[in-house]
Amino acid sequence: PWFVAPIISAWLFWFLAGQHPTNEHNMQDFNVLTLEEELSSEELELVVAAFSELYHRLTFKHHRRLKLKVVCGVDRAEWVMTLARNAKVGSSLELVPNNDFVRNDWSAQDASILFLPTHKRAGKITREALSQGVPVVSFQNESIAEYVDQSCGMLVRSRNRSQDIDAFSRILSMLYFDPEVRKLLKKGALVKYREIS
Repeated sequence: PWFVAPIISAWLFWFLAGQHPTNEHNMQDFNVLTLEEELSSEELELVVAAFSELYHRLTFKHHRRLKLKVVCGVDRAEWVMTLARNAKVGSSLELVPNNDFVRNDWSAQDASILFLPTHKRAGKITREALSQGVPVVSFQNESIAEYVDQSCGMLVRSRNRSQDIDAFSRILSMLYFDPEVRKLLKKGALVKYREIS
């Protein structure tokens, strides 16, 4: 029919322009969960910086769908809030007290992903995330790569701080704009957990 060509042309224009034509009604909330106790100060700063890059690339209508959930102790809460305010993402920050976060039931946090860019051993928390169907985004290191592959998460080879922030921000952007990929990774996380159990 006559109306098909204009539709295809518009889609192709958006695709070639590197944009993300999205249906507002199909967009879902994107909750990025991280655990302060599993990260160094520098790694947590990287989390906030990568989230901030995504946040500030988007228009206001998307901001309400983004949430950075940081599980942390009372002693670090003020520092985390300051980080978020300085990055101008304070309105998207949600602090989750350590004692309110039950490791074997992540459903209350409605986590879209576990964002854990660490070089430390993190096999235990990685397995816990997979067991709940939560995909993992992290650095490529032996303790995490043992459990995470492309079926259940995304790993970044560390280079330097600015490149790492950019790489993670691009991953967050892709996952936000493509809920279908998140669904596939969620299913993959559950399958991977069964394989490693």
